[in-house]
Amino acid sequence: NTMINLAGVLKRRGRLDDAATVLRRALKIRESDLGPNHPETLRSLAAVASITEAQGKLAAAESLHRKVYKMRAKVLGPAHPETVAAIASLAAVLDARGNDREAERVRAKAPAREDEGSGTRDHKQRRRRGDHNRGHHGRGGDHGRQDKAARKPKAGGKHQSKHHGRH
Repeated sequence: NTMINLAGVLKRRGRLDDAATVLRRALKIRESDLGPNHPETLRSLAAVASITEAQGKLAAAESLHRKVYKMRAKVLGPAHPETVAAIASLAAVLDARGNDREAERVRAKAPAREDEGSGTRDHKQRRRRGDHNRGHHGRGGDHGRQDKAARKPKAGGKHQSKHHGRH
């Protein structure tokens, strides 16, 4: 986790190439120590995909996000929250590349949520457990993207993160 945290600091400082190097190293370590199908390894792969996207390398990011999605669907199952996050990440990079139709086909793979539109029960359960924004700390599928509740401006118009007190 120290390497993941370091990569986050580097990314926030705009040092995307350095962050990518650290994340790739963390991925290699996790692949070696845990194997390629371990959930922690898949989180590292998702982080590499996200930083590659942030670097503007969209074709490479698409390939990595595709791999994350396929592996998570196989290992965790298609309805797992991290698999669903991988679907969203892949669809986002497809949108960014102008592949709107394929992005919609990918989004259609996400399981329907029974309480769509009212704040999902799963989100509420994660929020109660305190891991509603796991990706912000390199452990979820969205890697660095905060949910809308965490991005709401505080009184006085200042933008603050729930987790860090500043942004």
